Amino acid sequence: MKTLIPGILMTSLMFLIPIETNTPAYSQEESNQENDLVFEVQGLRTTPITKNLQLSGEVWEKVCPSNQCKIEEDGYSSYVVLPEPEDTDPRLYTTLYFYIHDNVTNKDLTTLQKKFAERYELSFSCDVNSVKDIIEEGNNVIYKCSSEYPDLSKSNPEEKDPTYYFRVEGTYDTQNDTLTGTGEYDRQHP
Repeated sequence: MKTLIPGILMTSLMFLIPIETNTPAYSQEESNQENDLVFEVQGLRTTPITKNLQLSGEVWEKVCPSNQCKIEEDGYSSYVVLPEPEDTDPRLYTTLYFYIHDNVTNKDLTTLQKKFAERYELSFSCDVNSVKDIIEEGNNVIYKCSSEYPDLSKSNPEEKDPTYYFRVEGTYDTQNDTLTGTGEYDRQHP
């Protein structure tokens, strides 16, 4: 009986402890007001993990009309381009897939319809433009890049759904295998 009571207490406590999921969710409540796009990724050479993802400003208002959305990561494309020492035209490229859940605007959609309609992709493409953007620090190399090509779009767009483009600046640290990027919303098509 003495071991039964602590066992029951431990089992009860297990139900009170929140269980963390493997899929990170990002709230936009405290978003970066200086940039419309902010993200940080680690492990691009192995298994990319998003440390930060924020959308704000005009583009956030367009993809989340209710302003009550949550971003939930859905993974990365297996196609990742990182600079190598022998590159004569170094660039960075990766695609992040995620959901922008909007339970206000999309309240009439079924679960399956929401999964289809709320999936987005961020295609980050960034060019190293100058020798000054390659910084060697011992065994580590830091690449700085900029571009006007990164875009955000629905993975399953309908005819009226635009693609949003950003002017970005990024930094890739080879030793830490970390990519950070910030961007300003530039334009949309159509």
